[in-house]
Amino acid sequence: MARSVLTWIVSVVAACTSMSVAATILPEDDVTYRGATRYNNTNVFGMFTKGDGAADRGYIEFALGSEAASSAVLKLYNYWGAPHGKTVNATVRLRAISEDEPGYVTWTDTAGPAPSGTAHEDWTILVDSFAVDSTPQWYTFDITSFYNANLGEKVTISIRCLTNPAGDGPIFEDKENTGGTGMAPHIEWVPEPASLALLVMGSLMLARRRH
Repeated sequence: MARSVLTWIVSVVAACTSMSVAATILPEDDVTYRGATRYNNTNVFGMFTKGDGAADRGYIEFALGSEAASSAVLKLYNYWGAPHGKTVNATVRLRAISEDEPGYVTWTDTAGPAPSGTAHEDWTILVDSFAVDSTPQWYTFDITSFYNANLGEKVTISIRCLTNPAGDGPIFEDKENTGGTGMAPHIEWVPEPASLALLVMGSLMLARRRH
């Protein structure tokens, strides 16, 4: 009997620790600035950036969950097709700030983060640089450390172009589906597995009740 109970406990623990149910967090808000002009759900802009990113820059706000994640992935879809028939490349950087940090700006219907200047350069570098070409596709980033460091907080992510591509710049889909792709930006996260010790204790207690 003891052997069968032990076998059952081991199987329960193995099943529980192997479970990983991903959850999705959609944006609270997003916006594009060109200089001091704010664009939101305005064709053709989704989250747009070009040049050195000082004037043309996208922002996106998320409300993070309160549970620690074993994995958290930010996904952005670029729907920027080949401008003027050219195949071009751009280099982009992501920075981020949480609401408990100095310099965070609360979002409203008509205002968001600073539209230009260098204030963003004090934000945490989330992704130092990545190449974006003119092929519409998903871009995926592991942000687990940043996610777990800011549980339960609202965070703003800056999308900044570091190079000046010929023609237009990258345009990432926004939450309003301005680009018509249906590929909304989001965070996919997986909760950390429950403590193995707690699972074993729970299994033992259940086994004692059954026998």
